[in-house]
Amino acid sequence: MDVGTTGARAVLFDEAGSLQGMSYREYHSRFGPAGVVDHNPETWRSAVFELVPKVLQQTGVSPNWVTAVAVTTQRATVFPVNREGDPLAWAMSWQDKRTLPECQELTDGLGEGELYRVTGLRIDPYFSLPKLMWFQRHQPELYHAAFRFVTVHDWVLQQLTGRFVTDWTQASRTQLFDITRREWVPELARAAGLPDVPLPEVRPPGSLVGGLTKNAALRLGLLEGTPVVAAGGDQQAAAVGLGVIQPGWVQGV
Repeated sequence: MDVGTTGARAVLFDEAGSLQGMSYREYHSRFGPAGVVDHNPETWRSAVFELVPKVLQQTGVSPNWVTAVAVTTQRATVFPVNREGDPLAWAMSWQDKRTLPECQELTDGLGEGELYRVTGLRIDPYFSLPKLMWFQRHQPELYHAAFRFVTVHDWVLQQLTGRFVTDWTQASRTQLFDITRREWVPELARAAGLPDVPLPEVRPPGSLVGGLTKNAALRLGLLEGTPVVAAGGDQQAAAVGLGVIQPGWVQGV
């Protein structure tokens, strides 16, 4: 499953990596004044549960033959969910620019040097940290009601397995993740005025998250317990697909 910015696709590969079938669905974000770009998470959920059965029907592949589901998505888009994983608000897209004031606050308070040293990221509205600051300041009731703040990747994995898990490539775009130690840095959140940021468990890309729940398996047309893998960010997955699999390798276009 690839859940991108403007559309999602389900692609079926055999064990040799050959494409056997694909289904695609386009969707649209909502664009507002002052750089606002948000998105209804329901479009991602409905796309996932629509596209996999289409590919199975298209190819005639039995659910018994599907050995795993891998999930890759856009990064840095973030939204709050409750304990069951239901969205409490529309997602703030990675394209959103409304958090420019929060970015200035980070620059004045923490300074770009320290954030860059730990996270490898410049201060920019693209990343999740200023988005979390915006939620706390402008929608505090939602901020404090959230069981987790999730990216698209985290949420799709939770919808499939019932577990709140993310991977390094997704976490590295939150601006709350130490890219050297590969762990969350709660001190950065507190320094930004966010005392309690509920974030998912973080694992290496390619990790097994869990098996499909009974409900997810029923909706996908697959077997309960089918392994679900955190495949990482879409750009990283695209690089692997282009054969960039060794340090120093670059794929020309």
